Amino acid sequence: MPFLKFIAEELFLSVLGRPYIKRRTPDCYILSYRKCGRTWLRMMLAKALALYHGSAHQYIFDSAELIRRGYFSVPYIDFTHGDEVFRRDDRFLERYRNRKVALLVRDPRDVVVSYYFHRTRRAGESYRISDFIRHQEFGIDGIIYYMNRWYDMRENFSDFMILRYEDLKRETLENLKRLLAFIGYGDMKEETLREAIEYGSFDNMRRLSVTKLKNEKRLAPKNPEDPESYKVRKAKVGGYTELLNKEDILYVEERISRYLNPLFGYNRAETLDMLADDIQ
Repeated sequence: MPFLKFIAEELFLSVLGRPYIKRRTPDCYILSYRKCGRTWLRMMLAKALALYHGSAHQYIFDSAELIRRGYFSVPYIDFTHGDEVFRRDDRFLERYRNRKVALLVRDPRDVVVSYYFHRTRRAGESYRISDFIRHQEFGIDGIIYYMNRWYDMRENFSDFMILRYEDLKRETLENLKRLLAFIGYGDMKEETLREAIEYGSFDNMRRLSVTKLKNEKRLAPKNPEDPESYKVRKAKVGGYTELLNKEDILYVEERISRYLNPLFGYNRAETLDMLADDIQ
């Protein structure tokens, strides 16, 4: 019975699961700068693996919860921001060396605006958005550096892939399937993927953040009455154009055009030229 299975999983979690996970080394890392859709991907991936392995845990946030409940064959997937990349030496690489690494990226323009709302509405800090995008630590330059440097480190990993947020939004099933195959689940059924995608939908994540998963601090809103304080804020592609003025857009476009590796697909020279002419 599902209920008895759930109780058994909970008992294992309380007695053995938590100590075990602390001793286990990650099999795969999913790296992402802040506000790149990590929570969305984490929940879809967790649900897909829970369904695949037949777990009775219905409201799941992270696939590591399955390992804590006794599903030892589930790979340990560590979602991390990988902030060590900002260090000047490469000693941090030992943690990732010879491991699978997936780099989740998003348009830096959208990232910097979304992170602005995170710092001001969730963290309670105060910035003008024009100052924030130019901030030495949080602004557009730090995001560009992060993306470029992790890509440059790719030869240190046993396997490496880039997953773009925009591709995941546009073709969610195909890209979730691609990530799962990378992790080792090339036989995941389409119906399982579709159920996981529905679980990770914008509306369901918002609903869970104030109901079944309201105690999950990584998901809960800072203020349920303020839509901008939700972890799941808008999930919109290109939303930065609604919040930045033309001078600010020109600034981030110029930084991306000059410094971001074109391989990521976010360099838009034609947009930069158009904005420059318009401002002049």
